[in-house]
Amino acid sequence: MNKTTEKAIAWALETANDDAHGYSQADRWGPDYDCSSFIISAYEQAGLRVKEAGASYTGNMKAAFQKCGFVVLPNLIISLLIPGDVLLNERHHAVMYIGNGKVVAARSSDGFPQSGDQSSREICIQDYYDWPWDCVLRYAEQCTEHRAQGTVECEVSLPVLKQGDRGIAVKIMQELLISAGFGCGPDGADGDLGPNTAGALKRFQSAREICADTVCGKETWEELIKI
Repeated sequence: MNKTTEKAIAWALETANDDAHGYSQADRWGPDYDCSSFIISAYEQAGLRVKEAGASYTGNMKAAFQKCGFVVLPNLIISLLIPGDVLLNERHHAVMYIGNGKVVAARSSDGFPQSGDQSSREICIQDYYDWPWDCVLRYAEQCTEHRAQGTVECEVSLPVLKQGDRGIAVKIMQELLISAGFGCGPDGADGDLGPNTAGALKRFQSAREICADTVCGKETWEELIKI
């Protein structure tokens, strides 16, 4: 993890653990925060001027964060997230992933309008929860990065999978196949690249007009992650 991300996470955790900071949409730039101002402030404290770049709420965070060196990734499955990633729903919500299946977020006033955290849950660490996230914002220095025509792209390193393989990467691939409408048989996403999953993979590859060799390599992963 790079220093900028470490600082952002450290500030977010310190703030979440201090009940002097609560949730507020009316007075949201400290000591109280709402979901977006909390994430924006965390990266501001880490030295990235995302607020100056235009970030003020969930609807403009993506563009402003991109100006400050973030890349936009698809709504990744939890297994692909890394600490510091911002999960963003552009209309409603934003949280920061901190690792080990946990996020930190300003979530709700819990009905207490006064300043500070009256329930110890207004700003807190939670288990990752499913939400209609639009995208993931990842600081580019966390990625394998390259520059082309003034833009930074991020590559997620994923293994080459073939029939007979097992494990979490296979399960991720299966979940993406199922999301795309290519069922993997009665066992679903069981982490086993058996004949049923190989058949689903081959059908997916044919539909996307890529080599239907039942091997999930770079080109197949790229098509799956577009889903």
